[in-house]
Amino acid sequence: MADATVIEYKSGEYTCNPGKPEQFTFWWGDGAEQSEYFNVSIAPDPNFKNLIPLVEVSREIALYEGTPRQTMIILTLQNNNPGPVKFVANHIRVHVVRT
Repeated sequence: MADATVIEYKSGEYTCNPGKPEQFTFWWGDGAEQSEYFNVSIAPDPNFKNLIPLVEVSREIALYEGTPRQTMIILTLQNNNPGPVKFVANHIRVHVVRT
């Protein structure tokens, strides 16, 4: 039997308020494994007119100490627009299933 690489995707909608930098924390949730690849990208609402791009102030990798332990990504974003900006966070997870 051969190992199988599994690629999973999910997304969620968030809002970044204007003003000071704001932190957003992402992790896969149930079924996460320590030996997986996990990442998050963001895509602002395409209907927002005259969008000033959101600024990624920092990206940190941490370990969630729950059960099971899993990787967390903490994004700090700055919104320089006059009002809140909605965005979609696209989560991708790649792992190997041993058969």
